[in-house]
Amino acid sequence: MNFHIVFMSINILINHYYIQVSSVSRSTKKSYINLLDYKPPVSIGYIYKITYSKGEHYVGSTIDFKKRWRQHEQAGEDMPLHWAIKDQGIENFSFEVIKNVEFIDDQH
Repeated sequence: MNFHIVFMSINILINHYYIQVSSVSRSTKKSYINLLDYKPPVSIGYIYKITYSKGEHYVGSTIDFKKRWRQHEQAGEDMPLHWAIKDQGIENFSFEVIKNVEFIDDQH
C-alpha cells in the first residue's frame, strides 16, 4: 500500500477567532476544522475635537492625542485648520478628546 502524507493548514481570522482548516492525508481524505480562540491585541485610539472661539469645529482621530495636538499647534501641515491657526493664533482654539475607541491594528 502506497500513500502520501500531506499536511496543509491554513488559518483564517474571522471576528477575532482563527478558523484553522487542516488537511491530513490524500488517501484518507480527512480534513479537520478547529476554532481557535484568538484575541488579537486591541489598541486605543481617540476621536478629538478642536473648537475655534467663533464656534467652528474640526474633528479628527489619532492614537496619540497629545502628540497630535502638538502637531496642530505647530501648524505645519497644508490644511485649512492649520491656516486658521496660523492666522488667528493657537490661543483661539481648544482641544478635547470626545471619545476613546478600541481598534485592532491589523498592520502589525
